[in-house]
Amino acid sequence: MGETAKILSPEKTILMPELKAECSLDLGCPVDEFSKFCAEDDNKDRAVVVYANTSAAVKACADYVATSSVAVDLIKYLNLMNQKILWAPDRHLGSYVQKETGADMVRWQAHCIVHDEFKASALENLIKQHPNAAVLVHPESPAKVTELADFAGSTSQILQKVKLCLMMNLSLQLILVFSIKLCKRALISI
Repeated sequence: MGETAKILSPEKTILMPELKAECSLDLGCPVDEFSKFCAEDDNKDRAVVVYANTSAAVKACADYVATSSVAVDLIKYLNLMNQKILWAPDRHLGSYVQKETGADMVRWQAHCIVHDEFKASALENLIKQHPNAAVLVHPESPAKVTELADFAGSTSQILQKVKLCLMMNLSLQLILVFSIKLCKRALISI
């Protein structure tokens, strides 16, 4: 992400607290393999859309770069334009976007190791313990997890939902499948 920030804002100083930090989505989509995948006969005519969590080299292979907050809208638009899609790298987010849009998509099969750990059975147990809780998840979660959710959206979209509930004085218990820090951030910013 620091690499992308520098490309977008070359005049700014980009601070990376841990230079050896890695992202499983980036590591799961090596540019050499991805370039070959894009060049396969079945994929040549597809619009290449990559998620923001990829290397600059992979982004350079793409026609579009999407964040989770715009992925569904972008793919809906491309689908309206009769474009077939090659999506990379996150298989779960790609599956969610395909389900939401009905687009003809070929998906790279990387995944976020953090979100991939979320299990539907554990979420079902939490729902049983907290039947009135709102279940908000990121679409990088496995399909069985997003299917149990009341809402699936990007980090910023989830924060907006939390803020809306708080501003409306709704007393909701929230199960944030990926981070309780988001809930704290929403409370602080109101």
